[in-house]
Amino acid sequence: MALTHRLHELGLTSEWQYRTHCVELGRLGYRKSEPRSGVARETSQVLGKVFTALRSEGTRPADVARELHLRPADLSDLLFGLVVTAQEGEGQPHGGAHNRPQLSVVR
Repeated sequence: MALTHRLHELGLTSEWQYRTHCVELGRLGYRKSEPRSGVARETSQVLGKVFTALRSEGTRPADVARELHLRPADLSDLLFGLVVTAQEGEGQPHGGAHNRPQLSVVR
């Protein structure tokens, strides 16, 4: 579906072709995901290491989201589920937050 959308966005398919492709892909079950794709989801070693280091400092994913002015769910969506996120709980408070560099979203 994403490829069909992108082809249409680039003007490589007509409106009629785009609609026909969307209907056919929807009929085949590709509206939400690729059925029976058998392709393993990508993982990121770098993001895993970054969040492990942050966790060792007492920084939770919710803290990262707050510094980026995002909701935790939005941060998770931006990471495409590539990092296992922790649940809110009784973690160690992290001191010296004002000494850490500020985080920002780069697109």
